[in-house]
Amino acid sequence: MLSMEPVLRTERRELLRMVEDYWTRFPSERHGVDHLARAKRFDEQFWDETEYRFLWWAKLDGAAIGFAKTELIEDPAWGTQSEISEVYITPAFRQQGHGRAFVALILEWFIQRGIHSVRLYVREDNAGAMVFWEKLGFATVQRWSQMHKVLP
Repeated sequence: MLSMEPVLRTERRELLRMVEDYWTRFPSERHGVDHLARAKRFDEQFWDETEYRFLWWAKLDGAAIGFAKTELIEDPAWGTQSEISEVYITPAFRQQGHGRAFVALILEWFIQRGIHSVRLYVREDNAGAMVFWEKLGFATVQRWSQMHKVLP
């Protein structure tokens, strides 16, 4: 049975390995071959301790098969805002309902905290993810482009 468990401080290396595998799925996200640069980005985007960021494992029979990064941000005008900013299931465990089950656990965690809506970002070049989220009832509300230029 799939479970959702917090990523422990002692599991940094395991999460970093899985995040690096996740990043290799997108050529624009590879961050070169410099492991130190990737580790720095990982620390900034995942490991930076904040009171509003929550890192989760998707575990099947005790083994990590994926991860998610969620955030709960308090807003005085809008109340608590929630975001799913990263979700990954390793390729060997896809197309078996694990991603759907994992997201259901995340959404239940939000509901238990009184959350009424969830925001997430999906890469437009990730067609499979777009279909996945739409099947779960998420709707596109905005599209934007990130631009990049390599300098000499």
